[in-house]
Amino acid sequence: MVVCALLFIAPFSAYADAANWRILPESALTFRFTQSGSELEGRFERFSAAIELDPAAPENGTISAIIDTTSINTENANRDTLLQSPELFDTGRWPQATFTAEEISRQPDGSYAAKATLTIRDVSRPVTLPFTLDITGNQAVAEGALTILRSDFGIGQGQWAGTDIVADPVAIHILIHATRGS
Repeated sequence: MVVCALLFIAPFSAYADAANWRILPESALTFRFTQSGSELEGRFERFSAAIELDPAAPENGTISAIIDTTSINTENANRDTLLQSPELFDTGRWPQATFTAEEISRQPDGSYAAKATLTIRDVSRPVTLPFTLDITGNQAVAEGALTILRSDFGIGQGQWAGTDIVADPVAIHILIHATRGS
């Protein structure tokens, strides 16, 4: 059972005078997946991100996040243990996932897109995380979502390799509350 969501916690980037942003505790990294026809949700309780972002020059920004895959929580202890098993996240070998943005751009509608590399189970794939960003004073809220295929990252070995019980797509959602400064 599945899922893999991981990382994408958006750090933002800056340039010369661009601000560093510190993630606040109310931030969330959640994911949704389908198992036996039912949509289920989980979250990663522990993650961190280095964010530098100047909204006026997003192309100079950086986003780098680390997700503690051992902190997976689907509100079901048996499922959480299974998700950490060698057939799924294999947290014994790979206790972290990473998200590193190579390019951040402002979109015509005012939102942003972070082209990044997501690494889960030591498998790296390019992803694009579209997100909105609202800055008021020294406070920022970023929200975004993307869908990945768990099979692209090797999440689902052995009896979990098929998609008849656990669907391949996993929707990942980030909600980042941050404050300017270190």
